[in-house]
Amino acid sequence: MPGVRAKGRVIIRPRRTADGISNDKRRGGTPGPVYLDVLGFRRDFGDGSDGWSFLSRDAFKIMLGECPGEKPAGELGDHSYVAYLIVEGVDQFHAEVAERGAEVLSQPATEPWGLREFSIRTPDGHRIRFGEPTGVAG
Repeated sequence: MPGVRAKGRVIIRPRRTADGISNDKRRGGTPGPVYLDVLGFRRDFGDGSDGWSFLSRDAFKIMLGECPGEKPAGELGDHSYVAYLIVEGVDQFHAEVAERGAEVLSQPATEPWGLREFSIRTPDGHRIRFGEPTGVAG
């Protein structure tokens, strides 16, 4: 199974739902926990009832928090990119999240800067890019 390699933490502050995980009913999708069901994270702590959920996948940790008075990420344009994650097996990870229903913005492509990358958008509009070093930078 593809792994997510990272040190440190990323904090994403999506709009909160009853289950504490970001989704946006205005986009017409079925509400659901995209970080758990689509991206394969597991809940480490918090049920979201206080505005926070702590999730992990492999060694990567993510904290989701509520910002109810802020503009939704989908309205931020290019500023809605919130994370870049280095993964092992980017093509397999892409296939996994696409099969689980991720909104894939770009297919895996080898870039001249030595990374093979693709992007997704969460239901609330956050964009996340995933990459794997190719070992060859042009």
